[in-house]
Amino acid sequence: MASRRKVSAAHKVFNGAIDKLIILDGHNQSRFRAGPGRPTPKILTVTQLHVITEGIFTRAFRTFETFVEEVFVLYAMKKPSRSGRVGTPYLLPKSPEHTMELLQSNMVFLEWNSPDVIVKRSELYFQDGYPVKAAFTMNLQLLQDARWVRNHIAHNSRQSVSKYNGVLRRAYGTLPIKAISPGEFLQSTNTSSPGTHYLLSFLSGFKKVADDLTA
Repeated sequence: MASRRKVSAAHKVFNGAIDKLIILDGHNQSRFRAGPGRPTPKILTVTQLHVITEGIFTRAFRTFETFVEEVFVLYAMKKPSRSGRVGTPYLLPKSPEHTMELLQSNMVFLEWNSPDVIVKRSELYFQDGYPVKAAFTMNLQLLQDARWVRNHIAHNSRQSVSKYNGVLRRAYGTLPIKAISPGEFLQSTNTSSPGTHYLLSFLSGFKKVADDLTA
């Protein structure tokens, strides 16, 4: 429970979880061979690599959502950041459970995957949105793109395709002629970071936001 954990501890657990996914991706890279040659149980095909990559990204995104919720609750209970900073929440919760009840109010569920919603929530529940708002506004595009990729993996709807295509345009400068699956996109080279594919860029981005959020 959040009441038993410090912000620094939540940050450490989150980083450890993302690092394990980065190691898993590296292991998958070593098992992939583009061909020629018949695949064996020890070699991943391109299709297998893309499917597994989507799974890694989805797990990382869900882990990030859980982390953000936990840290938001901790800050609402006036828990200090890793450096000892304390915000000014407008809530006076008695426990983590009470905090969630106050945050949820009459909503069916709380959404933690939209950076815009989190920024507005921070402005509503913390003076000047501090210390949550800045971490999300500074990394807004990365978090929005991550959300659209995740939604397209999860839903593959007409709306998700439109948002996902926007991510591809920003990444490649133009929309590819051939349809590209999220797994293929995530394994493609990030042109703004030579030698790094987009999956690692997103995972590193999640860690950066976590650092900014808990600093």
